[in-house]
Amino acid sequence: MTPAWGALLRTSWIALYHPLKWVEWGWKYGDVHVLRGAVQMLFVIAGLSEACAMIVGGIVGHRLSRYTKGMDGLHGTAHFAEREDVDKTGFIDALGHKADGVIVGSVMLDSKGKVIHPHHPKFQGRYESITTRGTWRERFRKIPKRDGNKRPMFRIAKKVVKKVELLRDGGNTHLFGFCQPFGQGRWHGDSDIADLAPLGHGQRPEGGGLRPVCGFSPSGGPGHHQVRACWH
Repeated sequence: MTPAWGALLRTSWIALYHPLKWVEWGWKYGDVHVLRGAVQMLFVIAGLSEACAMIVGGIVGHRLSRYTKGMDGLHGTAHFAEREDVDKTGFIDALGHKADGVIVGSVMLDSKGKVIHPHHPKFQGRYESITTRGTWRERFRKIPKRDGNKRPMFRIAKKVVKKVELLRDGGNTHLFGFCQPFGQGRWHGDSDIADLAPLGHGQRPEGGGLRPVCGFSPSGGPGHHQVRACWH
């Protein structure tokens, strides 16, 4: 090597050149028969170096993208619950656990067991319209079936929703609910029930025994012929 090659740093046994010098050398000396082999070797070394740099950069970038320690809450941690999040609540059946208690909701699962929440790609297709055959006015085409309030009726799309799991809360919690006058079902735990049905006070058969019932009438006033109850 000679100083004409433009070395940035030269010692008695090594020389440091600009990284793009090999392009200049290939352009200048690529047609020189004596140097053709050396120039081709430069191109091979440069290509391999570039490939190795891309592979190493990709590996490093992938590892850095997974390195989130201390950064989980940088932009907030709120998200729609996945199945593992729901499982942590104890509201669904799991291996060695049977969920029991009052039904507080449900989750839809796809074929892979993923929760179908608003960020799920098939969220919009979780329901399908219930159709019926129209009359001659609709040319006997399929039209949406409607309920008594003239609203279209829908059902779960079985192609999207493979399973619906009920969420049951049987923990040490307080529940406050309003039920329709019939078909309330039964609750096995302790409860205070305000029943709007005019049954008066006394006892009511429930679960094979008798439960005390007090009439709730704060406006009944003193001296009323029935024992009444009021809440403060």
